[in-house]
Amino acid sequence: MTYSTRVLHSVNECESAWWNELGKGTGFTSWRWYQYGETVLANSQPLYIVVEKDARPVARATFWVKRVDALPIASNLLYHGMNAVFNRWPLLSCQSPLANASGLLLPDGSEREEIFGLLMGRANAAAQEIGASFLVLDFISAQQAKQLNHSGKLSGVDMNEPGTILEIIWPDFDAYLQSRSKSVSKDYRRAGNKVKRMGVEIRVEARVTDIAAAAALIQRHDKTYKSPTLPWLEEMLRHIDLVDSIWLGAYAGEKLVGCGLLLGDNDTWVATALGRDYDYPYVYFALGYASIRNVIERGGKYLRLGTGTYDFKKRLGCELEANDHVAFMAQNKLVDTFFRKIAARLVG
Repeated sequence: MTYSTRVLHSVNECESAWWNELGKGTGFTSWRWYQYGETVLANSQPLYIVVEKDARPVARATFWVKRVDALPIASNLLYHGMNAVFNRWPLLSCQSPLANASGLLLPDGSEREEIFGLLMGRANAAAQEIGASFLVLDFISAQQAKQLNHSGKLSGVDMNEPGTILEIIWPDFDAYLQSRSKSVSKDYRRAGNKVKRMGVEIRVEARVTDIAAAAALIQRHDKTYKSPTLPWLEEMLRHIDLVDSIWLGAYAGEKLVGCGLLLGDNDTWVATALGRDYDYPYVYFALGYASIRNVIERGGKYLRLGTGTYDFKKRLGCELEANDHVAFMAQNKLVDTFFRKIAARLVG
């Protein structure tokens, strides 16, 4: 069977219908989503490799040339040190932008291995051309990595925190609450009453009205949990009108004391950009329930709620995602040795 490969540096180089032939029904794969990603990640060059048969796409790997990344490293010195390395020897990272999701779309069947080999061959050549430190397959499962590693050239590491996902199977929020335990319904009422007594109102908004105030709250939350703040945070907030989006703001009067962003694609939504003023407890829980309510009302099929607070999210009905594995192929031996030491520290 004859295949050909096509390399794009923007979704604007192809027709949206052609691009959307792949990933139908899969979140964060659409032409529209990638246009949003390119707008936000203007400092990261995209490299999309598409395998075609008879001028129709059959597989895709979407890579990004990254010279700065939101690394899960608590140490500021180590964080900036790693990004200094990537500024010199960039990552070539396969992922869907802004969604903590894989950028790899492969067909099932006997040709899968051959097609993956074509994608990786073109990607490896591109990595060598730009002087990349690593070719990386982000946000995949360990099982998927094992299935794809026919050549034995891929190494891998499991990160400590998988994401969480809630499948939406209820017609409305009341039905969702009825499906949960009595303690969840009680917690929902308690959070609502506490927030109301503090004079806090959760508002659903079409855009972020005060990006600076929102960014400050998000950075405060990230610092509390020793998480890196996204370098592209403000651009992500500024351009939410490019995709399906819901901005949740918690206001005490006109003061923003909590926030969260919901982004959607192909009926899958992701919660991100959580910000909190810790002088206002229970806002976090109120935002969590508001996220579920709004995704149900928008007809979403899945809501991805990220890492952390696993007990709370389990009670909400979430399951763990199989997306905590990173497969990589070193392009630079010196950087490879350094990275393996760092990875060993990260996964402890």
